[in-house]
Amino acid sequence: MPKIISGPVLIPRALENSILSLLGQALVKDDTGKCTFQVFDADKNELHLVAYEGFTEEFISHFKVVRPFDGSCCGRAIGVGNTVTVNDVRMDAAFAPHLHIVEAAGYRAVKSVPILGHSGKRLGVISTHFIRPKSSWNLDSLAGVTRELALILPKLSIGHQVSSL
Repeated sequence: MPKIISGPVLIPRALENSILSLLGQALVKDDTGKCTFQVFDADKNELHLVAYEGFTEEFISHFKVVRPFDGSCCGRAIGVGNTVTVNDVRMDAAFAPHLHIVEAAGYRAVKSVPILGHSGKRLGVISTHFIRPKSSWNLDSLAGVTRELALILPKLSIGHQVSSL
């Protein structure tokens, strides 16, 4: 079951189950056991990790805050505003700064899909991670999930700790 993590993004309790359910759907649609969900802070030009499934604390700590074009797949996706796939992280030069964390996390391929609002406004990224290299991708598999997340994201706020109630 995906998990919400504490951080600067305030997620109303009423939306937590919806977010977790959508991440669960993403795992099923892409037939994997690892995913991440990040919210974009346009003021700071940063992605903040808010939910995940299948990762260790070391991975979560390393990717808690990501910037556009930092070499990660999610950073590239938010930077270009399109889905980005990496067939094999070991063969992707941009992943070099993250490779030790990625290998310890046990994945070789990743797909990151930006979540866009009206007029293409960048809201966040959902990524699915795969234990083996991949060369064939379904780029539309998460379209329904990203549409639903695009409706939820404007209801979240950045700059506060997540409530622990």
